[in-house]
Amino acid sequence: MLKAIALAALISALAASLIACNSEEQQAKIFVSVTANKFDLTDQQKAKLFDIAMAALNLRTEMTKDEKELKQELLTMLGADTLDTARINHVLDDKEQVFRKYSRLLVADFAELHRTLSAEQKRKLIEMLKKRDAKSALSAASDARCYTGA
Repeated sequence: MLKAIALAALISALAASLIACNSEEQQAKIFVSVTANKFDLTDQQKAKLFDIAMAALNLRTEMTKDEKELKQELLTMLGADTLDTARINHVLDDKEQVFRKYSRLLVADFAELHRTLSAEQKRKLIEMLKKRDAKSALSAASDARCYTGA
């Protein structure tokens, strides 16, 4: 569970940081540059972080591939008398397989990077994740108020 949370946080941080850029490689380079400045990363750590960023971006690309077509297909199914559960399960199985492939790679790469982090770098990472978590909680509370009218 902790592994999944760390992976989700990593992917979330990457996606939020990179969304406005053009190529995936350019996005990864910008993310590494910004992160390297915050955490005073060595060249070895930067290289590993670049690998992680590229894998996370590849995961995002694979998970969102055919998204428009799949949404349209689901809308069509919702209008039918019965759902094509076999088709839905097939799509979910495909996405799950992609996620498993990349998540294992990301976890292994992140563990390798983690082994190279100094105590100070780890402290900064924990602080950053706590701040991000607090912001997410505030955002979620705000979203809940919007939906409930509170």
